[in-house]
Amino acid sequence: MTRLAIATVFCLMATPAAALQCPAYMSRVDAALDADTALPDAARDRVRTLRDEGARLYAAGDRTGCISRLREALQILGIE
Repeated sequence: MTRLAIATVFCLMATPAAALQCPAYMSRVDAALDADTALPDAARDRVRTLRDEGARLYAAGDRTGCISRLREALQILGIE
């Protein structure tokens, strides 16, 4: 029972941290898009799509989905 309570507390503490990561990732994607002029158009379009999906998921409360999309965008940009 004690382990379950401790696990629950840690999960609840992780939720606000994930919520703060999304805007930080969005800022990193935006800055990289602005700075990287050598990125091919197809890759730039994919990154923008992933960034928009991440923002939509963040607004809907899906922090895990948001982070997943934004990390994929950062991988395409060669940052993550």
